Amino acid sequence: MTVTPRPWHVLIIAFCLWHMFAVAAYLLPANKEGLMKTLNKFSAPYVLSLSQWQKWDIFSPNPLRRNSLYRVERNAGDRWETAMIMDFSHLPWRERAKELKVLGRLQENWKGLLPSYLLSLCPKIPQANGRQVRLLVQTTILPSKLPELQQTTKTIHAPTEKLLVSVRCPQF
Repeated sequence: MTVTPRPWHVLIIAFCLWHMFAVAAYLLPANKEGLMKTLNKFSAPYVLSLSQWQKWDIFSPNPLRRNSLYRVERNAGDRWETAMIMDFSHLPWRERAKELKVLGRLQENWKGLLPSYLLSLCPKIPQANGRQVRLLVQTTILPSKLPELQQTTKTIHAPTEKLLVSVRCPQF
């Protein structure tokens, strides 16, 4: 008895092979130039669109414990109004990984780029023409011990809020 493959069998197998290849090419370390760098550039958009941006360092021994909510506010004269919220529940699923990863890196290592990043958001912020806008981060740190994590309502401390940057949006 011979089994003849149907077209959809071939498509499923091809997709599974592509997916495994793309994830592996994204995870493997890449030199500044060379084949792995090229493969990484090719596979990164696919992997990031599925929100699979994790590298091996996200797991043991140092998993991510920080939960951040980024808020963009615009000056409304006598008060600040929330214009935009960027966190897991407010961003579209296809943008979550990229945007939150970039914001985390800006907050930790790329502080000099914060004004440029906020200026790039000005066209997306309603009624921001010529107004002062600011980016704040509200951070909650999850407990590192499992027993404490299972009782998070008792052990999570109040979130801290920090002003990251403030700029004036240009006139459009």
